[in-house]
Amino acid sequence: MRIRNNGLLLLCILLFFTSSCSKRPESATLPEISRGNTVGNAANGGMVCQRGDWIYYYLDNSTNPGIYKIRTDDTEGKIVIHRHANNINVGEDGIYYTGGYDSSILKLAFGEDQATVVFGDSMAEMNIVEDWIYFNTFQPEFGIFKIRTDGTQRTKLTEDTGYCMNVTNDWVYYIDNYHNKDKQKLYKVRIDGTERIQLSDDHIGFINVAGDWIYYSHLEDAGRLYKMRTDGTNKMKITEDIARIFNVSGSWVYYRSGLDHQKLYKIRIDGTERTKLMDDQPFDIARISIVGDWVYCHSRANKVFRVHTDGTDFQLIE
Repeated sequence: MRIRNNGLLLLCILLFFTSSCSKRPESATLPEISRGNTVGNAANGGMVCQRGDWIYYYLDNSTNPGIYKIRTDDTEGKIVIHRHANNINVGEDGIYYTGGYDSSILKLAFGEDQATVVFGDSMAEMNIVEDWIYFNTFQPEFGIFKIRTDGTQRTKLTEDTGYCMNVTNDWVYYIDNYHNKDKQKLYKVRIDGTERIQLSDDHIGFINVAGDWIYYSHLEDAGRLYKMRTDGTNKMKITEDIARIFNVSGSWVYYRSGLDHQKLYKIRIDGTERTKLMDDQPFDIARISIVGDWVYCHSRANKVFRVHTDGTDFQLIE
């Protein structure tokens, strides 16, 4: 694994002399200790996750695809899992992830060399909160489920084939795509499977729940960025820009602009200060992840670059 960065030495020197008086950027996002990843990162496929002073990320470099880790000071980078993977969640006891093409839930305990299977059936998305794994599956049985991190107590929460799951504050938020008449409507269900509630009649393509707000891509308005309260009230448009992929971190939304050739932008959650972060991108963006003051972007082929949340210090990871 190599991060291409000609200014790395100067950056490290500057950080050394400023770290004692600097504070964490406003946009910095770390998962709560009870979470395997942040809500926004999980909604973006769980391609990157930070735990302590380690950053874990998936890289498909054709010769050695897998989950890599590197310290937040850019030292000790190495591969830890040699296989196609996504839905990275890191707990206190190990790394949980889905196994790429076969989509089983796997766990690599810290200090071990071989992963174990937590759940063997095919699934698509995964959120870990405390000692529960929330996931959706499309075969052999449709629905949203939860299972203990030790693989026991598999429980169905709803028969909806929900996707873009956001698990937060004792609710699972998701887009239902099973019943055609619903046209990708937004729902939530409690983590015990009760109180399934439709939140909106809008046709929705992507969601990220942050605090008391649900940020979403409104497909009936070309995928423009909206938000509503978590109870479905106070719907409002944030920007005229098209944002079908985004990640909410702090007071900013980082997104792929549909009006500017899929370039990386950010905008405040109140719709002000729309800012382009990248102009000469090496590839289109499929997933956006935030760790600390870094924005990681994956292409559809899982190529990766990162840039600071202010748009500086572009680095191609290979």
